[in-house]
Amino acid sequence: MSETNLYGFETLWKLVGSSVESKSEVLIVFLHWFLTRHGFLCVGVGDDKTLNDDDEKSELLPERWNCDRKAYALRYVFEGNLYILFGNVSDETMVVNLLSAKDQQVSVVAFELNSTILSFRGDRLSALVANVGKQLVRLKDDMIQTVVTGVGKDGQTQTDLTEKRLQEFEKYRGRALTDEYPASMPSRAMGIQIGSSDLNPLAMPGSGMLMEPPRNPLNDRFRGRGPRFDPFGPNPMRNFGPDPDHMAPPGRYDDDMFM
Repeated sequence: MSETNLYGFETLWKLVGSSVESKSEVLIVFLHWFLTRHGFLCVGVGDDKTLNDDDEKSELLPERWNCDRKAYALRYVFEGNLYILFGNVSDETMVVNLLSAKDQQVSVVAFELNSTILSFRGDRLSALVANVGKQLVRLKDDMIQTVVTGVGKDGQTQTDLTEKRLQEFEKYRGRALTDEYPASMPSRAMGIQIGSSDLNPLAMPGSGMLMEPPRNPLNDRFRGRGPRFDPFGPNPMRNFGPDPDHMAPPGRYDDDMFM
């Protein structure tokens, strides 16, 4: 729902506004409207954690929803699961809880009534609730998502962590390890390339040795680096010395592992 989409509140307020006599009631009407706009349906008052098939579901506030202006309890259903909205007033502050009856997850949001609710008389939501957009964000992040998805404002799911790691991988892929490398590894930040090829296959060529042996660029060009490749046995073109593939080492005649 868009933060500026206030559709439905005016109709709801016309139905219940005349019976509202406190700021806490305005906040409950606001919370009820917000929940129904997100697909919740009210199934009555109270804190009963059982959901019956014959419970009537409605977008309207139930009877006796404001019989106690210090303690509110309304039951809602969303995607087949039961949730209970609690609102308790103490010292001009209302603490709101949304409890999931299925897994007992609960969210906690506190509202200072005098700064959140401007008045309990008015025709528009902006005349009743201060900073409507800010309050909508708070309700979505701190009340609904904490319970429905298990993710709070500062929480992270495994998917979030995986996506973050993939983003970090994309950031550093294809770069030398000295480029924007974390400051926690000062040796790489100083440009030392020991082991670059071992850690990053896309880095500049190099080995994992501290002391790089001298190489003949001409031989590397034609032979390439790496182990000798000789899968065909003795090479008939060679005219010097025995081939280690078929001759035993000197002085070793006690086994035939090289034959």
